[in-house]
Amino acid sequence: MAPSFRSDEIYVPERAMPTTIPDPTPSFTYDALPTHESSQYIRLLKIKPAIFLADVLDCELIVVPIDPDNNASTPTFDALSYAWSLDERPHQQQRWAPITGPKEILVNGKRLTVQESLAAAMHRYRRLGCSYLRRDKGPWKGKAEYLWADAICIDQSNVVEKTSQVAMMHEIYRRARRVFIDLGVVRDDWISALYLMEAILSITNLMPNPRRPALFDDKTVFEVFELPPVDHIAWKALGHALEMPWFRRTWVVQEMAIPAQEPIAMFGRYSFGFEKFLNVLNFIQEQGYLNVLTAHSSARDLGLINALKMGGIRRYYQRGSLFSVALLEKIRDFVASDPKDKVLGVLSLMPENERILPDYSLTVDQVYTRYAKRIILAGYGPRLLDTAGLQRRTAGDPLTRTWVPDWRAQKLTPRIISHIRQHRYTASGSLRQDFSLVPCHATDTHEESPDSKYPLLKIQAYFLDTILSTTDVLFPNLLQVGNTPFRPIFQAISDFVSTHKTHCAACYNTESLDDITARTLLMDDLYLAHNNSIPIYSEITNPAETFRLMTEDAEAFDAEFAREDRKLSPLKTFQRQANAALPDRRLGVTEKGYLGIFPGVVEKGDVVSVMAGADVPFVLRSVGVTETGESRTYQLVGDAYVHGVMYGEALKLHGFGMVDVLLV
Repeated sequence: MAPSFRSDEIYVPERAMPTTIPDPTPSFTYDALPTHESSQYIRLLKIKPAIFLADVLDCELIVVPIDPDNNASTPTFDALSYAWSLDERPHQQQRWAPITGPKEILVNGKRLTVQESLAAAMHRYRRLGCSYLRRDKGPWKGKAEYLWADAICIDQSNVVEKTSQVAMMHEIYRRARRVFIDLGVVRDDWISALYLMEAILSITNLMPNPRRPALFDDKTVFEVFELPPVDHIAWKALGHALEMPWFRRTWVVQEMAIPAQEPIAMFGRYSFGFEKFLNVLNFIQEQGYLNVLTAHSSARDLGLINALKMGGIRRYYQRGSLFSVALLEKIRDFVASDPKDKVLGVLSLMPENERILPDYSLTVDQVYTRYAKRIILAGYGPRLLDTAGLQRRTAGDPLTRTWVPDWRAQKLTPRIISHIRQHRYTASGSLRQDFSLVPCHATDTHEESPDSKYPLLKIQAYFLDTILSTTDVLFPNLLQVGNTPFRPIFQAISDFVSTHKTHCAACYNTESLDDITARTLLMDDLYLAHNNSIPIYSEITNPAETFRLMTEDAEAFDAEFAREDRKLSPLKTFQRQANAALPDRRLGVTEKGYLGIFPGVVEKGDVVSVMAGADVPFVLRSVGVTETGESRTYQLVGDAYVHGVMYGEALKLHGFGMVDVLLV
């Protein structure tokens, strides 16, 4: 046990030097876990107490049963969540806390090499139990006797064991008494961020409606509650936490979301409730001051976005309403060293009817295809296709099927059109989806083997039109969208529409083409009062005039963007919406004269279709013809916005001539 003493006593340690691993000490080897039909087993770790912070980590590893129906069969344990790699830490932190490489610890009296990040996290966890380090007292209210840490408690070299243990992750984190999140090391002056968090949490209890920007007699919340000025070190310190690699790792999402008890974050020698941290970020977002935290840092921007996503995922999971495709879309900016873990690493958060069995012996293609088949059979085909297609593929290593989402490639791909606004589109009207999996045959030239590992997807679709002409790709570099001048691009768009003005008139003869163009660029999201989900955005009541200012009136454009009002003008709102809708896409016109926004990889002759049950149109590319010369086999190119057909108009005008289509 760690020593305890009265406040008037002087503590004298029983030895003068930290412990080390003596030589020779044999290396630790794993014994296979027991296999019983009636029970499953896990390993748990007990970290022995220390006298010095630098004492070697001396641990005992035991094997215990974990029975979902009998909590008493397993000792009480905590779980540790950490970033496996320290390579993504901020550069300035690496200067004063350089990476020194893997560390050796003692496990059952034998040496085991672990990642530096895990060893540091275990040191900080052990430190929490030192009663004589009064500065470490925090909200955890004691620790469990045992700890679960994946890199030690699972034999990472045993693929069979790793597969079986990943299948138990939900039960492990559900049973954990508390999850301790290790964010890494930080300087002692981070205490100013703790004081700031406490001040903001106090304010949230006083705010009548924290989901709207609070103004009191034209004063900001900073002024009313006397928060530190925006250039105070406390804001920079709070934002520094968002730079930590933990906020970018896929595996930590389930580790944070599953436990019923609030996770505890450890940051250097400080600790705090993770939900309280998220509440602080939400409050700052609701007040419109996120830029105070990010300070134009891309690492902080990403950390902030991911932290807010984590909060939403945890809330939805705890309510039992987390849809797995939406989950995978949310974590598209999180990274995983093994691409399979983009799916397998969050299986525990998925509803049972959407979950696949983990199998690390499969290829990435097989894992993603198996998951896609599961979603199709669960009845969510149209939502799956939102994230699939040629526009969302990994260059040089494509998946076998274009209808299977490539979860490796979601990060730098266009926004999903069906999510671009709060209120959904209804391109297929009231038609119900008709998706089914079709086994491949040996004669199918698009299948390497006839074993149905990569089946075809059969859908019903209406062929609206074919692509006639498009602009160049708009904002091809998604990382540089915010730094790309808008006016030249909008001018090129205006010139393209003028060129096809007569052609489009046949389709939109009763509407203003300028208005059609503007609404197409906005994907018909005008932020009108009853549909506006972003309070700082303004209504775009005259899209055509706003677009004209963007392209023709340079003086008005520059003057408007020089202003720094908290509520964005219609011009800035137009720019923000276009910023979300247009990157890596093309403006195009079809043979009948429809104007739309199409995938950046679209080609002349591609087919615009409306699938039964889908909210938006999809672009298809023919890859095979029947004996009669008809094409019924297609690749999925991607989702599209086509003005004039987003609310079921095409089916009303042209009838319900649905045909069976095979997607490869």
